[in-house]
Amino acid sequence: MIAEELMTRDLLTVTSESNISHAMAKMRENHIHSIPILDGGDYVGMVSYNDLIRRRSLQIYSRVTNYMSPTPKLSPGDTAQSIAAKMKQSGLSALPVIDGKALVGIVTTADMIRNFEGITDITNFKAMNVMTGSPVTVKPTDPVTTAIEYIRNLDEYEIPVADEDKLAGILRADSVLDITVREREGIKYGQYKSKRSPMKVIVSSVMEPPKYVNLDDSVIDVASTLTREHLHMVPVVDNDLKIHGVIDISDLMELVDIRDTTKGLFINISGLGQADQDLYDITYFLADKYTQRLLKIANRDYGTLNIHVIKYKSQGNVKYSVRTKLSIGNHFLSVDSHGWNYGKCLSEIFEDYELRLKRALGKN
Repeated sequence: MIAEELMTRDLLTVTSESNISHAMAKMRENHIHSIPILDGGDYVGMVSYNDLIRRRSLQIYSRVTNYMSPTPKLSPGDTAQSIAAKMKQSGLSALPVIDGKALVGIVTTADMIRNFEGITDITNFKAMNVMTGSPVTVKPTDPVTTAIEYIRNLDEYEIPVADEDKLAGILRADSVLDITVREREGIKYGQYKSKRSPMKVIVSSVMEPPKYVNLDDSVIDVASTLTREHLHMVPVVDNDLKIHGVIDISDLMELVDIRDTTKGLFINISGLGQADQDLYDITYFLADKYTQRLLKIANRDYGTLNIHVIKYKSQGNVKYSVRTKLSIGNHFLSVDSHGWNYGKCLSEIFEDYELRLKRALGKN
């Protein structure tokens, strides 16, 4: 399949003069997570809920161009494999399709998943094969501000709500972003006259009913649930609704074979900022040391490693939580590590992957 077969043609856009409040309303009302920005009819960039959630300071009447991300551009004839490669390399979930200078469509990860059976062979995969274990959840009684912080740290659009270890609901970023933004704006402009703090909104008041797939469901069922429910993430549960893992759209995108467009182990890093150049340097140094070994063990020339880093203060120092997922051939492995030394955490992860791959392939 190619871009013009996959793309959404009935486009919703905002202009460069629009404010964030207008863009947020359009995205929320139409159940979309990204929206293109036009300046005099020309495409200039995209804004998404992820762009907004990452900002700890957000003024809803500020121009949308202050929060947009530049994106790679697609041509109508680009193949699904090349689109998947650009999405993986950019870390973006929506890309514009440009014909000449005109914006003619947009391809999202949801469009890719909706047409999955025409893009890649997924008949032999079940939810349990591709899920990420040990998912992060929030409680129904948690404040919404806590949930937003988790969503921001995980770089996700949704998060499971769990009561004990059982699924209780789904919390979407667009359900809570307006609440937190407007509360901050109200404080800023003196709309709260009482000496009391504004009432704290808890997760149970804005979460949606549980949406999930079962461990034995096919990946086709997973893709159908994600698109039908307008989700980027879905919990994987057993018959008692105990959460065993989560699958997000990026996990399914790993099933798209892009060997013709790139080779080597592609590393996707999220959670780090511009001030974290030292951590990027450590990541690429260790990747250079280990990646060829991993590909050689698996006898493959291509794979993907997703690394998500969460930093938090503890006892006055920075502690790291590193969550990773490795995709090589038909092998989908996840390893997490926590500690004060980022390089040590990452080294332990790579070494664990070596052992697991050797064990899986009988090379111990």
